[in-house]
Amino acid sequence: MTSTVPTICLLSLFLLGMTTLAAKRSLPLLASTNAILMTCVPLLGSPTFVVFGYATNVGSIFFAIVMYGLSLKHLRFGATEAHGAFNAILFAMLLVFGSIFLLQEAQVLSPMFATPIRIFGASFVSFCLVQPLFLTLLDRAPKQYLIGTIPIITIVMQGVDSAVFFPCAFAGQLPPGDMLQFAIVGWLSKAAVAVLSIPFLIWLHRTTQMAERASA
Repeated sequence: MTSTVPTICLLSLFLLGMTTLAAKRSLPLLASTNAILMTCVPLLGSPTFVVFGYATNVGSIFFAIVMYGLSLKHLRFGATEAHGAFNAILFAMLLVFGSIFLLQEAQVLSPMFATPIRIFGASFVSFCLVQPLFLTLLDRAPKQYLIGTIPIITIVMQGVDSAVFFPCAFAGQLPPGDMLQFAIVGWLSKAAVAVLSIPFLIWLHRTTQMAERASA
């Protein structure tokens, strides 16, 4: 199998840049961007990409960007806004999940959508469990070291997310060994996004500080 690392890196950089610019522009724009990205996670739960011969799902990358967006809300607009963004994304997920479920019950959707619905449920469970803990850790991190601690906290919580999501989404559908490989590669992919986000974090922090000094 051919590695798609360059393509995924370009996609990650594009999404990181888009989310960072949204955070610099305004809170509503960042919130809208994050909500849209989160609804993409379950829709891209089945498509896979290959990293050095190992496959994982595309949704992992989008979930990593969502966590990055929440960290930007915390960094740029404060803890209260970050927790409020969690509730907004949760509401958007419920709307989409409820719509898909009702359409399937009405037999409007093909049975082939059964797996995406399960993946959506797994995304919902992992989001509800992981994101509040992620935001709590950001709340307790020393403010003066937040730029350095955000990537570390993110990588740890991405591991927790993979440990929750992949068994919920694929248990019984994949052999345990394949599911473990899928989860590990997914976590490493999300951790790579966290590393790629560091220059964007630094840029946003510095430009925000410069703007605050200029307006003082």
